Amino acid sequence: MSRPKNELTGGEDLFVGIDLHRNRWHVTIRTLDVELFSASIPGDWEALHSVLARYAGHNKVGVYEAGYFGSGFIDRLVNHGIPCLVTPPRLVPQE
Repeated sequence: MSRPKNELTGGEDLFVGIDLHRNRWHVTIRTLDVELFSASIPGDWEALHSVLARYAGHNKVGVYEAGYFGSGFIDRLVNHGIPCLVTPPRLVPQE
């Protein structure tokens, strides 16, 4: 059974994929079966916080591809209550 793209049921975990670049970040938010958000946003914490605030009340897990900006960014996510999984680039599935 499918459901509308933006409809969430209570208690679902959200996975937040973040691809960092110098000026823009690409963010994808999804449940196990539905993509809820996928867009390029300004490359700053305030823009990311604004997107994440749309999903208040849901547990979030960050997924970050290891790279140049890593440790400080991950620390900031964890300090805001979002545990983060870090994956080496070679293990990220490609289409």
